[in-house]
Amino acid sequence: MPLPYKADQEKLPPTIRSANADGIIMIEVGAECRKYYIHKALLVFHSEYFSCALQGPWAEAKEAKVWLEDVEPIAFDVFQHWRYTQELPPYGDFEGWARIFDVEPDEYFTSTDIVHSIIKAYVLADRLLAHKLRRELNNSAVEYNPMSSLDMGHAVRLVQCAYDNIAAERPVLQFPVDDFCDHCMVWPTFESVLARLPPAFVSRTKRKVEVARTRPKSEFCYKEHKSSREVCDRRHIHYDVEGQYLIFGPRGNIYKSQASDS
Repeated sequence: MPLPYKADQEKLPPTIRSANADGIIMIEVGAECRKYYIHKALLVFHSEYFSCALQGPWAEAKEAKVWLEDVEPIAFDVFQHWRYTQELPPYGDFEGWARIFDVEPDEYFTSTDIVHSIIKAYVLADRLLAHKLRRELNNSAVEYNPMSSLDMGHAVRLVQCAYDNIAAERPVLQFPVDDFCDHCMVWPTFESVLARLPPAFVSRTKRKVEVARTRPKSEFCYKEHKSSREVCDRRHIHYDVEGQYLIFGPRGNIYKSQASDS
C-alpha cells in the first residue's frame, strides 16, 4: 500500500498537558494594547510567525510578550477562538460568531459584521503564516456572497480592505468580483460604486463582464486547497502575473497558487 502523501499528513496539536508545561505568552493587540494570555505551544504550532518569534534569540522570546500594534482585536479574537477549537462557526451561525466576540447576536452580529470579521481575520492569518486558518477563512468568506449581502458602503469598504492587504493571486479576491458582477450590476448606482473601488477590482470586473456569459459560476472553485492532491472537479484559479487578473483553468486542475501551504 502506498504511503499517504506528505502534505496530507497533519501533525497533531500539543496536548493540554504539554502546552501547560511550555508556559504562557502575553499578546498585546492594537494601539490600546488589549491583552491575551495564550499557551506558547499552541501559538508556535499554529503560526510560523510565532514559531520564529518565540523560539529565537528575540526580545519577544525572552520577555514572553508580543505586541501586534496594527492588528484589530476583532481579527485576533477569531485567531484565538480557532486556535483552541480548531473550527469556525458554520454558515448562518450568527450566535456562534457572536460568542467569539462575547456579545449578544442581536447586539452586534449581522452578515455584514461576519464578512468583515472574516476578511480581517484572513489578513491576520496570512500575516501570521497560519495557513490552515487562512484556508478555512477563505472558504467561510465565499459562503456569504459578500457583495450581494452588503449595502454599497460596506461593500466598498470590504473590497478596499481586501485588496489593500491580500496577495493578488488569492482566490478570496476573485470571488467578490464575480459576486459583484452577478448581483450588483443591476444597481442604479453601479457605475458610481465601481468608481470608488480599487483599480485592480475594476480591471477584474471588466474582464469578468467580457467572459461572464461563457460559463456559470457553479463550475468555478474559489477555495484554497491544502495541496494539488485534493480532489475537486471544478475549474480552479490561476493568477496571470502579466495581466494582473485571475483566470480559471481546466476542470480538476488545481494550480500551485491554490495549494496554499507554500
